[in-house]
This record gives sequence, structure tokens and C-alpha cells, in this order.
Amino acid sequence: MKEYLFVYGTLMANIKTGIANKLHEHSRFLGDGWIKGKLYDLGHYPGLIPDLNSESTVFGHVFELFHPLKTIKILDEYENVGQRFGIENEYRRERINITLENRIVECWAYIYNLSPNNLPVITSGNYLEYLTQNRQYLDFLKSL
Repeated sequence: MKEYLFVYGTLMANIKTGIANKLHEHSRFLGDGWIKGKLYDLGHYPGLIPDLNSESTVFGHVFELFHPLKTIKILDEYENVGQRFGIENEYRRERINITLENRIVECWAYIYNLSPNNLPVITSGNYLEYLTQNRQYLDFLKSL
């Protein structure tokens, strides 16, 4: 069975960091995807909260994972997801339905797990677009 991952932030295909490169080496980019919900600015990375009733759309990239168990384990460690990190993790990993071209694909995604109160909303729902408008984030990513 094929496993897919939806990313909407620092793991997207256009971003070149150590962890993003590791994901890209162990997966195949399938294309642009989207889901209804909100994208929040958490500092140097975003957080997604899906909401099928939302007027807002979050855009990201869908990858097919070559070695799902191994890749998910690495990403869980990176995202601090799992019991060993405690209950109030910043993210949780869950399966969500993503629109990819004209079809629905069930993907793993890292969902923001805390209250978004007082966090700035990335109104475009597009983290890459947001980065180009916020130079300090681009500089931060280059430093990783």
C-alpha cells in the first residue's frame, strides 16, 4: 500500500534544509495539494489546523514515501511527535484527505496541536508565498 505525506511548510519541495533534503531523497514529489483550514505563523515555521467548513484554503505539497515507516519515524522525531515527547506536543500526526489535482489522496500530515489564539494567520494559506514577502524567514531558512 502506498503512503503519502502532505507538507505545507519547511519540508516543501522548494525548501533546501537538512531535514527537507532527507524527505526529498526518500520520496517522490507528486504535486501541489490543498485542504480547507487555516495556516498559522508559529515563528520560523507554520502550523495547519484543518477545518472542512473554513472559507480558507491551505496549500502544500504531496509526496509518495518510498520507505514510509523509516521516513515517518525520522519526521516524528523532527516534529517532536509521539508519546515520549508528552501529551501537549506542538504537532500531532494524522491522516487527512488532500485534494491533489482532481482527486482526493489520503495523506499523513503534521497538524498543529495547540491553541492558535493570538497567532498570526497566514491568510494566503501558502507558506512559500508568505516567505517571499517576509525576508527574515528566508534568511533564517538559509541559515539551517
